[in-house]
Amino acid sequence: MRKKILILSLSLIILCTVAVVGYYAWYFPNDGAHLGEDRNHNKIWDDVELKIDQTYGANKNVTQAAKFLAIAIQDSIINLDNSLEQAKIVDEQANCLFAAAEFDKMDEKVAMSLWVSIDKLIMTTRARQVRYIKFNANLSGHTFPMSKADKTKCKFNFESSSKRAEAGKASVEQ
Repeated sequence: MRKKILILSLSLIILCTVAVVGYYAWYFPNDGAHLGEDRNHNKIWDDVELKIDQTYGANKNVTQAAKFLAIAIQDSIINLDNSLEQAKIVDEQANCLFAAAEFDKMDEKVAMSLWVSIDKLIMTTRARQVRYIKFNANLSGHTFPMSKADKTKCKFNFESSSKRAEAGKASVEQ
């Protein structure tokens, strides 16, 4: 009888341990490998890239800036050990997105909503959301000034709508 109680108790302890470990592995993943797939190796998860292209594809500058911001946000939720440095990079890329919106003379309200919409495009899974919460928790208590939108700090060259129109005419004529 004692043997049965001991075996049953050990089984119950093992079952509870597995349940607790499973819970923490599900809600608090340790690596970023499972967060998204990048088949074309351009550093943007395929689902996010597709959504950015579908949402902003008509505006090349905003699309490029959105992709660089997406890369920065993705890196921030993958590299949790470097949260403060990653936050500065996210800030730079967000300012680049605002500069792209300004350059293309977008409405101010639309430009301000771009950041939020990029976040929404990325935070589509529980694992991504949990890691984003961890990233923000790592920033708790830290402050740093937001810099002004400056297109000279962007990682791509801005293309004016007149250049795009000329390129389109040239390709039609050929």
